Amino acid sequence: MVELWLEECGSTQDEAKRLAKEGAASLSYVVARRQTAGRGRIQRTWESPDGNLYASILIRGVSPQGQTWIGSLVALAVLQEFPGLGISIKWPNDLWHQEQKLGGILCEGVIGPSGTYVIAGLGLNVSAAPKSIDQAATDLRSIGSPREISDFWPSIVKRLAKLLDRIAREEPSNWLIPELLAHWYFRVGERIQWRDSRPEVRTGEVCGLGPQGELLVQVQSGDRLRLTAGDVSRVRREDSSGSCGSLP
Repeated sequence: MVELWLEECGSTQDEAKRLAKEGAASLSYVVARRQTAGRGRIQRTWESPDGNLYASILIRGVSPQGQTWIGSLVALAVLQEFPGLGISIKWPNDLWHQEQKLGGILCEGVIGPSGTYVIAGLGLNVSAAPKSIDQAATDLRSIGSPREISDFWPSIVKRLAKLLDRIAREEPSNWLIPELLAHWYFRVGERIQWRDSRPEVRTGEVCGLGPQGELLVQVQSGDRLRLTAGDVSRVRREDSSGSCGSLP
């Protein structure tokens, strides 16, 4: 397993892909102090101020079904490492604290001569919250954790390894979905709005998570949709569980 710590690179995702092409083992990773060309979901630029965590980890040998959950497993590993801080998982790939973004996860699947694998990237605000993003942000130090990256990142990797082993042995609906919902930013029954391939903003009510990590949403017509991607935000908080009823 390769453990590569860099002062600076273009993108840890690209560095991890290079390791994969060179035959590095699963759970090999790249951590950089700074990135000059970091990216997030949908090729968005990821701001990379000095002092935060920018890491990408190579994951091999996971079934196609398991691969759809890798981003969630990374998020859960972070929550396990920082219990009691009130961190939540905002579908599909973000970590939030209350109404502020704390981090994000980017998973990229690759099929090539060196096999099929996933590169999971994690950007986590440790001591500096980016100021120019279009949403409020915070960092671990501000919410009560003064720990250093060199202390907690190897522990997150170990936690992720255990979660990957578990998802290979157990059905996600039996343990992972309930675990994610317990730490969810959105609540079942809450009204949300989102953008997908259509130009207009759509609204609906959260009903839970599907078997592949899809966001289940009920719209006004009564139809239940399965969202696999999109920018999602709250419309308003609800006090009741709404019309979705029990989880599927």
